[in-house]
Formats: sequence, C-alpha cells, structure tokens
Amino acid sequence: MVTQNHLKVIGGGVSIKPGLSTNLTANALNFEDIVLSADLVFIKERELEEGKKNRLIFGITYSGNRGFNFPLPFVSYYKQFHTKWSYNLGIPKTNFQYHYNKKQRLKLYAELDGFTANLQ
Repeated sequence: MVTQNHLKVIGGGVSIKPGLSTNLTANALNFEDIVLSADLVFIKERELEEGKKNRLIFGITYSGNRGFNFPLPFVSYYKQFHTKWSYNLGIPKTNFQYHYNKKQRLKLYAELDGFTANLQ
C-alpha cells in the first residue's frame, strides 16, 4: 500500500541543563564548578510509509564543558528505514538503533562534546 507523504512541522524546543564538574580537591563547591548547557532546536518530520518516518532537526547548542565560549550549530537527520531499524546522522550526536519493541531498543551512540565520550 502506497501512502501520500505527509510533511509536518512539529515545532521546536529549548533545553537548559545545569550541571556540576569538580575534581573534589577543594573543600567546598564554588561558582566555577557549575557548567551550563542549552539547546535551541527546530524540528520537521515526514511520515513516509506506515511505521517509517524521517525527521530533520537543526538549531544551536551551547555547553560550558566543550571549551568553546559560543554556541555551535546542531544538525540532525533521523530516518526509520524499517519498522525495527533507524539511524540518526548529525553533529554533535549520531546513533544507529534496533527497536525490539516500543519500549526497548539497542542503540550505538556517539556524541562530540569535548569533555567526555559516551557509548550507550
């Protein structure tokens, strides 16, 4: 069954994430130990066929632990090419995942943040 492509603009979002980063050598935490991160993103989504879709996300991201004192561009393209498989290509986040069901999935994940490396 072939369905018509539906393009919808989901909208956007703002995320502000405070955090702490310390080496625990000082007697007390101070203002320099606080690390702020924020994202401003816009999202467009298109349903291709039943159970398959793609999504484009773009915006800016800032993190105090990257070593850059200015916002960086955020670009992400998500595509679910099979009911069980999807990928997300982008900067600073990329992943490839297998969906067992609606609540469980296996994800290979990479993120560039200049501070830590994550494999989930």
